[in-house]
Amino acid sequence: MCIRDRALGYYQKLEGIKPNNQRVLINMAVCYEQINQVTEALKVYEKLHKTYNADKTIGVNYAILLFKQSKYTGARDVVQGLLKSFPGDPELLTNLNVILSKIEGSENQIMKNYEQIRRQHPEGIKSLYNYACFLAQNNKKEEALEAYQQVCEKCEDNSVKMMCLVSCGVIYEEMEQYGEALRKMEEALQYVENDLYKKDIVGKVNQLNEKVVRSQQNNKTQSNKNVQKQEQEISDQKEKLNNSAHTPEQSSVKGTNKEVNENNAEKQEQKEKNEQKDSKAKPQENVQSSQEIQQQAQTKEVPVTAEVKAKVSLQEKSYCLLYTSPSPRDS
Repeated sequence: MCIRDRALGYYQKLEGIKPNNQRVLINMAVCYEQINQVTEALKVYEKLHKTYNADKTIGVNYAILLFKQSKYTGARDVVQGLLKSFPGDPELLTNLNVILSKIEGSENQIMKNYEQIRRQHPEGIKSLYNYACFLAQNNKKEEALEAYQQVCEKCEDNSVKMMCLVSCGVIYEEMEQYGEALRKMEEALQYVENDLYKKDIVGKVNQLNEKVVRSQQNNKTQSNKNVQKQEQEISDQKEKLNNSAHTPEQSSVKGTNKEVNENNAEKQEQKEKNEQKDSKAKPQENVQSSQEIQQQAQTKEVPVTAEVKAKVSLQEKSYCLLYTSPSPRDS
């Protein structure tokens, strides 16, 4: 029989002699808990709490055991009951917040409790550290970093400083600020007092070193891509400007050719009208046979038609050049 079993037997005998004795029952509950008889330990604590419901030590121990058994609402009720006797007690509020963190929808109440603790006990390291953990768990990274930094500045316990710096490193890593994360982890190594922790932190430092190198390479690659993109945009803009500078000239050519064709056609038409008037005004001077008139008309029409077709062909060619010229690229 181990010493804890013998101690439990001793207190069980005392409990028969002195029923409901506070000291005996507390020691019995501790013995049950140490030999992992949690159900029996909870029965003793429940009995103690009913008898001494205003005892802070008994209530806190009872709530902690309920919390370990995932009985969060029961643990919450115990601590809230103690706060009626000890309003604003920082230790009770801190323990209550730890319990509430496991109960969904309690974030606002937790925040109010931490604000109350900080107002009443601004120098409290334990509550400030737990507050930082709460902020980190709720993805309030910037606020958590600030709270951890305050703990490091105020606390003289190396183990607490180490945990704060490691937590900061984890947050910076989540934010993909690998250089800052590496610096925090290396700083945490200065406060390590346990070889097991040191091994874990050194492993994390090595991982972060690799991430820093990869991040630098990625940044360099991205920088080169940005430079190439800017150069391509500048090239596209130049090409666009060149194309836009040529386009009006071609439009001008098209317009000029069209105007020339129209003017020539008008002149030719006017010339024909004048000739017809002259022929009517002087019929006796130029008497010709119908065959000769037809030959003259055909002779006059041939060059006119050829000239018009030639100019139409030139006009069509200008349109062709306009629409097949290189169009500006989309930048």
